[in-house]
Amino acid sequence: MGIEEHSVDNREALHDKTSLGKGPLPTSSLLPPLRGPRMFAKYLPLRAAKSTLTASEATGPYLGRKHWYAFLLSPLWVCLLIALVVRVWLVVHTNGVIDGDEALVGIQAERVLHGDFPTYFYGQAYMGSLEVYLIAIIFAMVGPSVWALRAEPIILSLLVVWLTWKLAAALADAAHLPFYARQYFMTIAALTAAILPLYDTVIETRTYGGYIETFVLMLLLLLSAFHLTRRWFGGAPYAELAWRWAGIGLLIDLGLWIYPLIAPAILAVGLWIAAKCVAEIVSRRPVVSRRGGGGEDMGRGRLRRPRPVHLTSTPHPQGDASVPSQHHPTPAPTDNSPTQGISTKSGLLKELLLALAAIPAAILGFTPALIWGATHQWVNVAYILNLGGGGISRHRLGLILKVTQSYATCVAPRIISGAVPLENSMLTALHWTLAFFGTFCIFATVGLIALSYIWRRPALVRIRQLAGLPTLFAASTALAFCISSASIFSLLGCTNDDAGRYATPFMLSLPFFFATMFTVASMYLYERHEQREQRERAAQAREQAGSSPRPFSSGTPSRLALLGQGLLLVLLLAYLGTQAWTYGLTNAGHTYQSNYCTAAPANNDPIVAYLQQQHIRYFWASNLLAYPLVFKANNSIIGADPLPLIHPRIAINRIPSYTDAVLHADRPSILVLIQHNDPYPLLLRLLDNRNVTYQKAIFPAEPGFDILVVTPLSRTVSPLESKDFDIFYCYPK
Repeated sequence: MGIEEHSVDNREALHDKTSLGKGPLPTSSLLPPLRGPRMFAKYLPLRAAKSTLTASEATGPYLGRKHWYAFLLSPLWVCLLIALVVRVWLVVHTNGVIDGDEALVGIQAERVLHGDFPTYFYGQAYMGSLEVYLIAIIFAMVGPSVWALRAEPIILSLLVVWLTWKLAAALADAAHLPFYARQYFMTIAALTAAILPLYDTVIETRTYGGYIETFVLMLLLLLSAFHLTRRWFGGAPYAELAWRWAGIGLLIDLGLWIYPLIAPAILAVGLWIAAKCVAEIVSRRPVVSRRGGGGEDMGRGRLRRPRPVHLTSTPHPQGDASVPSQHHPTPAPTDNSPTQGISTKSGLLKELLLALAAIPAAILGFTPALIWGATHQWVNVAYILNLGGGGISRHRLGLILKVTQSYATCVAPRIISGAVPLENSMLTALHWTLAFFGTFCIFATVGLIALSYIWRRPALVRIRQLAGLPTLFAASTALAFCISSASIFSLLGCTNDDAGRYATPFMLSLPFFFATMFTVASMYLYERHEQREQRERAAQAREQAGSSPRPFSSGTPSRLALLGQGLLLVLLLAYLGTQAWTYGLTNAGHTYQSNYCTAAPANNDPIVAYLQQQHIRYFWASNLLAYPLVFKANNSIIGADPLPLIHPRIAINRIPSYTDAVLHADRPSILVLIQHNDPYPLLLRLLDNRNVTYQKAIFPAEPGFDILVVTPLSRTVSPLESKDFDIFYCYPK
């Protein structure tokens, strides 16, 4: 058994404090599980001139203790501040535009304050209403408004940045990065999560009914699974493992209630745990016991606590100070070590029974869906089960192939670069550059991970440990998108962007690809610099000993290493700065518009003011036009879409009570989109043909379109009285 099989917990706990060298923690410096910071001071490397801790700190009470203000000095606060500033600025820059679906979430939150408690998004058997209740809390404190509506996803986006930081810290610990590289990796990951590509930030800050909540649960699920496998195979007590399994079960079913978009994370976590179990079974080799003759001793997994490792030192040759002492770890059983082994596979299977603790926690997380499903023929569960597309056939495989092509050529480049629909040529040029750089980092990371299974160099294994789980998650998101039945809408064209939001979980893995590449490059340059300094010190020592003259050194390689570090920093800042620049170049009116209705007015406040001034209480309009007006009027004006009544198979009656109220109202108004240069719109012709007197007003929408508001005066006009009134669409007929 190797050193890594015995001291994983000790190495995790003491790694940051014991990595005195600037390079990665050497295997030879792993420590036994002794008690107290002073007891392992003798195991520290002798030469610590370039240590990140002073000699007194390394041997004194400083080691193992953090100052109270260390948390306040963390780079995480800078990342959180940047994330908050760029998101608030983007919302202000776009003038608080919301589309119909977002307004519907706001209406639900307003109705919660009046005693209406929904389980799902209106008219759907999926997308649980957690976001609605969180927004309702904000409304209760500051009142309903567009800015309060946007505040909820902005606040939760900070949680995404924090969880990215935490997952990066866990990955860095598993890869045993030295302190400087660990901080570098975590900071870059958090910074790139703070300044995501524009398209991803727009989706993240939308109130679509559960996207940002699902992103948070995805990261929590990945982090929980990662810690479960490390603690499980590190010898954690059964009680702790049971609680960890329960937490994973709670997150999975809570996520399935909120939004089945969490499925890629569930897939990634399942594959990760399964792969770790297989690797553990392969690595658990019975060995002849060193105690009691003939007994077998288990590997790392069966130990309830790590075994101590005794380090034996081989002195370097006399007079050669340049050769450090070599420490050879050898496992030595203690009184706490088991002397008799048991079957490794059966032991692992018994530990897998702890996963049953996830079942009651999963039921708890899915409780709202169970209560709702019991009274609605379980249509919510049927929806989740049918997301896979309903089986495999030649036609289905053909659709998956087409969706995969659309994903590779349209959807994925948009997520990586941040391109949004209807952007100008300058933004397009910037986004293509960003797409090239992001794609390079992704494929370079994936290539190095694949190479690590063939060429087991420590540097390549470290890359696999840093980016293995994020890469698995990214692959799961791509696979889930390509086989999902909802992704078929991506075949309608790249410009429409009808399905891109279903692939946005991929963005959660982007920070780790960038952080991996920058950290590995930085470590390579730094270690080259350190190696040169060590050779210089060795030459100086030989010169002082009189053994040989000191060779001439120009210092050029050292300056080149520093120059390389500087170029990496400039490249990182250029990438992040360009991403932030695109936030300012985006079109304020189109950025947050629904892809189904880009002609809707970005500023509809004049329409709300007109309706209130004319004492108009009820109106007919397309849902993407109606619901933002209803939300901004705080439900004092009721609007409804007649399309579900005209074509019930293609439209959903989101709020039946609103539809009934408008249907039975006296002379409700009618709002439709018209061409800007249309002197005699279709609606006016229909009313004139029926001798209906009316009052009209026209308001500007997006370029090329206007909003026509007509109030019948002589009688009530119902959209159901004739097929000619099938005009309630986003774009005029």
